[in-house]
Parts: sequence; structure tokens; C-alpha cells
Amino acid sequence: MFYLNDSLTIYHQIVTYLIKQIKLKPDLSIMFATGNTMIPFYQLFVQYAKKDKLDCSRIITFNLDEYILHPNSPIESFRTFMNKHLFNHLNFNHKKIHFLPSFAEDINVEICIEQYEELIERYGLDEVFLGLGLNNHIAFNEPGSTKESKTRIIYLSESTIEANHLINVYSAFTVGIKTILKGKNVHLIVTGKRKSEAIKRHFLFKPTIDYPSTFLKRREINYWIDIEAIQSYFQYKSIDDTIHKSEFLDEQDIFYIKKILIFAPHPDDDVMGMGGAIRKFHNYGCEITINKYDLLIGLNKEELHKKKKSILCHQSQLDPYYTRYKEEFWEIILERNKKDAQYILKKEIVGIEGFKLIKNNL
Repeated sequence: MFYLNDSLTIYHQIVTYLIKQIKLKPDLSIMFATGNTMIPFYQLFVQYAKKDKLDCSRIITFNLDEYILHPNSPIESFRTFMNKHLFNHLNFNHKKIHFLPSFAEDINVEICIEQYEELIERYGLDEVFLGLGLNNHIAFNEPGSTKESKTRIIYLSESTIEANHLINVYSAFTVGIKTILKGKNVHLIVTGKRKSEAIKRHFLFKPTIDYPSTFLKRREINYWIDIEAIQSYFQYKSIDDTIHKSEFLDEQDIFYIKKILIFAPHPDDDVMGMGGAIRKFHNYGCEITINKYDLLIGLNKEELHKKKKSILCHQSQLDPYYTRYKEEFWEIILERNKKDAQYILKKEIVGIEGFKLIKNNL
């Protein structure tokens, strides 16, 4: 799901969602993040939870990461951060709150990491809340982290040290990307103009170790993004209760869209209206579903084969390339028709003018 609005509304929606989930499952297992993005989230959650008299005593929590600090470090640990902004304000059971250690001395690091992963495996992760680093790190999975990474110690990048104003802090414990993706519901929260370039890279690039957040696109997650963060990615005509997108910045911008539903009441509407766009969406791996009002509803596999033959014969007179193009989609149509003939993945009979529009936009 993709939620886009002003930051206050975004935080309201996240908090409302989380409270609903806790009411449905009082022993919810949650993985929390830290950082400036999360402070308004936790403040609003505390406010709403108190007003609603929400019982938090059965909630199980984990944190994504933790700095490795020296004993006299002036830097605030994430344990302190979470207690200050969330846990100390509500009736969380501190026995059910789990942190990674903030000191690596005098502990067996391997055992500590193994125990943390075992706890996550035991309780599961119902909800995982993530922020986005300026260099596209999630948790502290810095550039170079792979999709198979698990909980470990990692050296922080110079950009992260600078962005977080760290003094004499060079490494941290972090949950890995593979562990994060085990979450039943994963949420990426991105607010503020500072994150605009990071969210743009997230949507434009295929999954890569150069931008670790892109690995989240291998599955469905929930995006909670405010206008300031997304404004360098999209141009908007107006902002009201809904956001109206004026245009894509370039053809690669469609990469993040996974599923597209097109309504076409007449055989040639989809092609003449957006034939070139359909082709581009398909090239970027999107799942295109076209709902025909009249031609294909209720057709069985044999009837679809007959239509396929007649239409391909007609189109072959226009251009052999387009015949091959239709052939590719017809295989998808026939496979999907087993479940529901009302939703198909391809255009039907195309007039010559419609065909020219497609050819000109390829």
C-alpha cells in the first residue's frame, strides 16, 4: 500500500493503524526504529494510546539496531531513546522489550546475536517499522549489505556518522535485511525534504547493494511518505484530500508501480488511449490487468483461442512485430483465464489508427 499526504496526516494514519492492530492482537510483536522520523510517531502514539486507555502490557518489541558506545560516550543509546519517547510513558512490560547491546566489551558477541535472532524467530514479527537513511540504509544496513544479511556488527558509513552527528561512534549492531523481510507487515516511513533524494533512488533503482532499501521492493510493503519527501520525485498539480500526480518525470519513474488496472469499455480504448504506456509498463515488469466490459467476459479457454487466432491474422496484415507482441500477452491471458475471464492482461481488436499510436510510442 502507498500512503501519501502531509506529515501530520501520515503520522495520524500510522498510529491509527498500529492501535487497531494491537486491539486485534494484544500480544503483537513489533520491531521499532529510532531517529528523528520516529519521534512524532511515538509522541502521537503515546497521546492516542492514553486517550484510548490502550493496554500495552502484552506487546513484544524488538529494536532494529543499536550504537556500539564507549562507557563514557555522550551519545544517547537507542535503549535510552526508546524509553524516553515511548516505553516509559505507557504500560509496556519491560520483560517483553528486547534490545541489542550498546556495548561490545565483556560480552560474547556471537552468542548475543544468535540469541536475538532466536527470539525474533520464536515470537515472529507482526509489524516492522523502518526509517530511511540518506544513503538508503534501512536499520544500519549500509550500502554493500546484501539481501541475505542477518543481525551483525557493521561499520557505519561516513555519511551516516555525519548525518547523525556521532562522536567517536564508528560501528553498530543491526538487524539484517533478510531478518527485516521476515516481518508479516513491513512499513517504510519517510518524511521531510532531506529524504527526497533517498526515496527517489529507492523507486528508480532495481534491488541493489548500493542502495539497500531497494531490497524491500522484492515484496509488498506499506509506504508512508509525506509530500516534502516525494516532491523531487513527482510533480503535483494540487494537494487536497487526495494527491493528483501531473506526470512522470521520465519513463523509469514507473518502475515502482507493481499492479495496474485499466478499464476499457470499447475494444480499442486501451490501445488508442495509452498503448505506448502499456508497453512501457510491461517492459518494467508491471502486472497489467485490463477489464473489458463486453468482449471477453465469460469466455472459456477454447473461445479465447478462437479469438486469438482471428485477431492475430488481422494484425499480421499490419505488422509482424506487433503479432509477436500480442502473442506474448495472449499466453498470459490464457493462463489467467483459468481463474477469472473478466480480468485480462491484453488489448483486443485494434484499429489501424490505434496501431499507429502504439508503434509511435514504443
